[in-house]
Amino acid sequence: MLNFTIISQRNRQKYIHKNYAYVLHGKKSDGKILFWRCDRKIIKCPGRIWTTVEGEFIKMITEHQCTPSKNHIELKKLKNFIKQQVRETTETPKQILQKASLEFGIKNMDKYVTEKQIQNQRRKYKWQLKSNIFIGINLK
Repeated sequence: MLNFTIISQRNRQKYIHKNYAYVLHGKKSDGKILFWRCDRKIIKCPGRIWTTVEGEFIKMITEHQCTPSKNHIELKKLKNFIKQQVRETTETPKQILQKASLEFGIKNMDKYVTEKQIQNQRRKYKWQLKSNIFIGINLK
């Protein structure tokens, strides 16, 4: 299966190719080819590619109007790393920031993410867990 490094805000996988991030747009009826669109939907970038289910790039369908940005991808990876730490560990926000700083080689993490943002992310995640518990209850 595909090796994704970024998860979207809606918990969907993103495909990274040549410093562009793509979100899954659909798949061929036989299920062997996946269709991806540029994740910069706000600026209406028409960039589209096809890949195999295994993640091998097949071809560029439509060229991009946006420019590729390694910083854009790295920032998404950083945010993803922090979200993963929030969900999988009980570390304090300060510890998470220190770990992210070492992982990504960034000295001033406050420029990208703050302890308050991590606290809010943890609160949001805990609320989602509580909500999922109540969804399964059958009220009569």
